[in-house]
This record gives sequence, structure tokens and C-alpha cells, in this order.
Amino acid sequence: MPHSFLFTLNILIIYFTYQWFETHTKKYAILTAFFLSLAVNCRPTELVWILVPILWNIRSLGEFKTRLKTIKIHRFDIMAFAITFALICVPQLLYFQFVSNDILKINCHDEKLWWFSPYTWQFLFSYKKGWLLYTPIMIFAIIGFIKLYKINPKLFPALFFLFLANLWITSSWENWWYASSYSQRPMVETYGFMAIPLGYLFQSILKSKLIIRLVFSIFISCVFTLSIFQSRQYYLGIIDPMRMTKGYYWQVFGKLHINLNDSKLLEPFRYTNEFTADTADFTVKPLVINEDFKNHVSKNPPSVSDTASCIEMNSLNNTILVFLQSHSIIATTNYFWLRGSVDVFIPDSSSMDKFKVVIKTEAYIERPIKWVEYKFENRKTIPGNWNKLQFDYITPNFFHKDDNIRIYLEYKGDSKVHVNNLKVETLIPKMDY
Repeated sequence: MPHSFLFTLNILIIYFTYQWFETHTKKYAILTAFFLSLAVNCRPTELVWILVPILWNIRSLGEFKTRLKTIKIHRFDIMAFAITFALICVPQLLYFQFVSNDILKINCHDEKLWWFSPYTWQFLFSYKKGWLLYTPIMIFAIIGFIKLYKINPKLFPALFFLFLANLWITSSWENWWYASSYSQRPMVETYGFMAIPLGYLFQSILKSKLIIRLVFSIFISCVFTLSIFQSRQYYLGIIDPMRMTKGYYWQVFGKLHINLNDSKLLEPFRYTNEFTADTADFTVKPLVINEDFKNHVSKNPPSVSDTASCIEMNSLNNTILVFLQSHSIIATTNYFWLRGSVDVFIPDSSSMDKFKVVIKTEAYIERPIKWVEYKFENRKTIPGNWNKLQFDYITPNFFHKDDNIRIYLEYKGDSKVHVNNLKVETLIPKMDY
């Protein structure tokens, strides 16, 4: 993970920007560009840090216009900055283009940035991974921007707008909880500059009345204690890196030991499709599959010779979409299970591993989030007879309300197979997290 490296690089960007504007020396322009380009090479979204030299020491729009008029005076510094930045960044961009055919490849994941519908509220306040819940000291850093504006207004625009832009970018990521971590790990790289408004707030408190200092000291001590204690809980595995819920958070609050019943309040584990929960905790509803299969359902599998009334799959008819619907139409809960079965007439042993049921959850523009295939492999089957294939599927974390569920039947063999009695039920949790 590049966050610790970016923490250092971003501090150096601020430091050399300060030196550049204090001395107007070309070497500091080059060093600022050097460390900025390294940060951008680590993660292209770090280009947002260009706001630091652009807005440094600017208090108003008028001063920004004045800055533009002085570009000619410092044109050689700016040229040195641009050349240094290009020399370091261009090879990386060309590498992205060569490897991925995408010159601005953000990372190797499939998730996207949703610029106009960010997950800022969840990013900051959710029990799952809320930044201000698990790193509460940063509440004071944000409040500190008020003191920064009053005491050092020339420094305020660069840092405040950098904070807003960075928050917008990081909370726009579809996987806004950033997988397994404590708190929001992409914010670690901002702690260097966030210490500046935090320091201005502390400095202001130290100059205030005794009673205010005492109250603040008690309050900040409680915040530090909470942060250290929660970090200890994370180390012990009590705070889960990606499955936290409101109920579980308060159930284990202040605890260093938990039991199995406490863990039942976590989000379900989504990386296995083995159903181990109690069906009494779920509402069971049949899933409406496509019209073709409504006419091919019987109470019992047909006889060995009765395949005429069933759906035939062969090399020409090898893929059948049996279900497609948005998850928000199926259920309004954060997750649900699909449990189903299908009867398949397997003519010979060579066809057993050629038939499969495919269930996948897709995000925007048919981008798979989760894809599971169910086959007869390692299952007891009888060639030349009807065999039942059963399957369970738990939905992944949804990114958008329009993420959809698709169910396919696929057959890649040369001979014919027949399918009948496809049934799928939805198990909707009675208590959502």
C-alpha cells in the first residue's frame, strides 16, 4: 500500500512549496515538482496536490489574478517545474498505456470513481468504516480550519481546498470502505497537512481561559483514549476490518473480549457461498424466473425417458439467461441469499462437467462484481439419468441501487442435455444491519 510513502511525499510537497515561495529559487521549484510527480506516479489522483503551489499564499481572487500577472517574472521557475514533472511522469503514463491501453490507469481494480454521486456520508460517518468515527481526532483538525482562516488566511485556501478536493476524490471510489483496514486508510497520506489546522486549534485553546483549557483537555483525552482503545480492539480482531455494523459496534464497545453471539451482529461473510445461518432468520420468497421455465416445472423430476417436455441445451443453444433484475427490486436489504436447484438429464459422464449454473452480480455497464459457477464436479451423479444441482449464493456489497443479478444456464458439451424444474428462492434477512 502506498499510503505511508504518500504521507512522506505530500509533506515534502508542502515543505518545498513553502521554500519555493519564500526564496523564489529554482531548485525548490524542481524539488516540488519532483516529489509531486513521484506522488502522481504512485497514484494518479494525487495530482490534486497541484493545488498547493497554485493556491499557496493566496487570500482572495484578486491576489490570484495578481499571481497570474507575475508568471512572466518567474517563468523560468515554472518551466523548470513543468519539465521536471513531465520527465518523471511521462514514462509512467506511457507504461500505463502500453500495459493496460489506458494512459490514466488509476489502479488494477475494476471499481470506478463516481464523481457526481460520492459516498461522502458513509466515508465519514458509517459504522462500517467511518473516518471520523474511528479517527475522531480529525474532527478537531477540520474545526481547526476555522482558526487557520482567522490567524493565517493566506495559508487557508491551499490547505482547505486541498482537503475538500481530496475528500471528494477518495469518497467517490465505489469501494468507499477500501477493503480491509482500520478507519479510512487513504486519508493517512493527508495527516501531515491536517496537522496544521489541528495545531492552530490547539494553539488557540492554549491561549484561552483556564476553564476552556480544562474542558478541552478532558475532552481531547477522552478522544485519544477512544482512538487507542479502538486500535487495540482492531489489533485483537474485535473491530473487523470490513464487516462492522451499528449493532456490533455498540455490542463490543469498551470490550476486549467477545463471544460468538457478538460476532453474529457483523455483516455476513461474503467470500463463501456456504449457507450456515438459521433459515428462521430469513423471509423466503420465490424468485420469478423467465417465461420459458414456467412451463417446465413438475413436482418430481420426469422419468428417464421423458425429455420431450424439457428444455434442451446443445452446442447451438448453449447459454440461457433465466433471470435478470436489479437487486433493489428483489429486496431492499443490504444483502440476501439466493437458494436454488435445477434437474438436469446428463446423457453420459463426459457431459457432467460441461453444464453449469452461473450467478453474477453486475455493476454499471455490465461490470461483474461477483461471479460464481456451480457444476456437478465432486457431486454424486448418475450418467443417463436425472440429477439435481443445488446452489446457494450470497450477494456481494452493492455499489449502486441499479446493480443487477443475473442467472444463466451454460452448457459447453457436444451432446444434448435437458433441464427442468429450475427453482430459485430469495432468503431476505428479517434483521438487516
